[in-house]
Amino acid sequence: MLSKVLVVISNFAISFRLIVPSSVTDTGHNIMANETLFRTNIALNLIYAVAIVITMAALYQIFKPINRILALVTASCWVVVALMWCISGLNMLGALRLLGDAAYLQSFSTTQLQTLARLKLASGYDAYYIGLPFWGLASTIGSYLLFRSRYIPRAST
Repeated sequence: MLSKVLVVISNFAISFRLIVPSSVTDTGHNIMANETLFRTNIALNLIYAVAIVITMAALYQIFKPINRILALVTASCWVVVALMWCISGLNMLGALRLLGDAAYLQSFSTTQLQTLARLKLASGYDAYYIGLPFWGLASTIGSYLLFRSRYIPRAST
């Protein structure tokens, strides 16, 4: 549950504050002016990915006796979701690197680097959207397995 709170903070309190969809320049300035906050955002996303894997391992152990194949499919889907969160974090690190002051970046203009950084951030969103159907499938199969497990009491008639 704590991991869900962290990812909400990451997205709504940090990302939405720093990333300006209509302006690559403002986004670049916001990220560099709040670099520590942006790095915290990356860390929170990676912590969330780890929490997904830990939760997935626990759920697999719970669901395995009910239906081993469906439990494995569910776990596999959760692994894909966790990987997409990691890819999103890596894209954020890439954006941060593009906005840095490394010598090899001097051949690009500031606007070009800000545009490339925004493109890296957009790629992170793409990874998130690729993970969503896997999240939906894992949640659906997991709910079915939970229902089949009889861990939830049935309504009496």
